[in-house]
Amino acid sequence: MRIGIILRVLWPAAAPRFAIEETRHLRRLGHDTRLLICRESEYQFKHPGLIRDLNNVKFVTKGKSSRLSELINLPTLFFFPKGVRGKESAIDVSTLLFLSFTLSKSSYDVILCHDQFAGLSGYIASKIHGTPYVVYTHDPISSGSVLGVESKELPLRSKWAHKLACLMEREILGEASQIVTNSRKTAESIKRTLPDFRTKLKIVYPGCNPVSNPNLKRRDYVLALSRWDRGRKLSFVLDIAKKVKKARFVIAGAFTPFQFEAEFREEIKERGLTDRVKVLPNLSEERINELYSNALVTLRWGNEGFGMDVLESAANACPAILQKQLGASEIVQHGANGFVVDRLDADEFAYYILMLLNDEHLARKMGVQAWELSKEFTWEDHATALEELLTNTKA
Repeated sequence: MRIGIILRVLWPAAAPRFAIEETRHLRRLGHDTRLLICRESEYQFKHPGLIRDLNNVKFVTKGKSSRLSELINLPTLFFFPKGVRGKESAIDVSTLLFLSFTLSKSSYDVILCHDQFAGLSGYIASKIHGTPYVVYTHDPISSGSVLGVESKELPLRSKWAHKLACLMEREILGEASQIVTNSRKTAESIKRTLPDFRTKLKIVYPGCNPVSNPNLKRRDYVLALSRWDRGRKLSFVLDIAKKVKKARFVIAGAFTPFQFEAEFREEIKERGLTDRVKVLPNLSEERINELYSNALVTLRWGNEGFGMDVLESAANACPAILQKQLGASEIVQHGANGFVVDRLDADEFAYYILMLLNDEHLARKMGVQAWELSKEFTWEDHATALEELLTNTKA
């Protein structure tokens, strides 16, 4: 089967991880799979380690966008709250349009688009050539919140842009052969806002790469690792650090826009936490896995998405404390391989951190259980489930 996987931007987020691992593992299953990346992030994050073994990757555009492209993409900057991600908030409409017209009828049996906006290319290609497309939606924009900001709280300009984005999402998902998402929670969110699409909605859980020989000697630092923007409520981890004075905290990952990192470092200084809170931006894949394998526990909060860091942490025998609104809470058994909390409560997060700090045996036991859980959600399993779905979709 000839499969084209479309990714809007290569940067440290869930969608690129999915697209890269799917390309790799679907090829291992014998399919002619190609990864089509609209562009690299202008922030130049470290990604060579993720794609160095793939010889079937095509960048649609390279370098800085042209003035014309920026003008075409400009209205999409208002799809998201101002200042949350900076320029990365823009949807690459110009590139997606260009890509859709380069996809010939004989190129692919099926196209898999990573997020509803990447689905624009699949949508147009299906209209021109009849090629079926599938959309994997990670965070539906019509669910009621946008990057952590409730849609009703958006400024007027963004409210109108948000309505336009929702109309685009509805049209693109409506014409897709299948809609795939990462958890029952995200699926229920889609069903509430887009009930007409429930019959073609499928769940394929994310995967991970469990280590073969996990490190069971945990250290005393608490890890929060993600792609951080101003909508992620990063100050929350400092609230926890104030309550857990015997632990060190590591905040790792990419910051968008870059100015946000400087703002956060200044907040750490103002709150007197420079001796216990360390910021490690823009890390290699090897360094990320090293942090997971040595951390006491990983923290994850938020009201949308799956929470890939929970699964990747488990793959390194590190349990997580996470908010129940995340899709990953469906697979974590509270008190056995992690802790699931009801709301964004620094006291509750601190309580479970102290529990692990004060009981080395419990921390080790939960790490082992988390690692066992991760072996049930490998990228091989993910690709096999996706293979069946795509086979039933192709023209």
